[in-house]
Amino acid sequence: IKRKKINSKYKYITDKDNFGFKEVWTIPEEKEDGLIYGDCEDYCIFLKHNVEQFKSWDYFYCNINDLGHCIL
Repeated sequence: IKRKKINSKYKYITDKDNFGFKEVWTIPEEKEDGLIYGDCEDYCIFLKHNVEQFKSWDYFYCNINDLGHCIL
């Protein structure tokens, strides 16, 4: 899968709205509507597991302006 294709299919949704919980780390899958839903850590995890160039990369949880964020 190419990252550009993923970016056009990826739709941000909070874990609360997606799962009913404040925080869930998961590898999102493409849904029946052809879109991939998740938040920042789901996006990082998805890239790591599905895009060859990112398989050896690590993801990190960090705090930016008192908000949690995940980066690859």
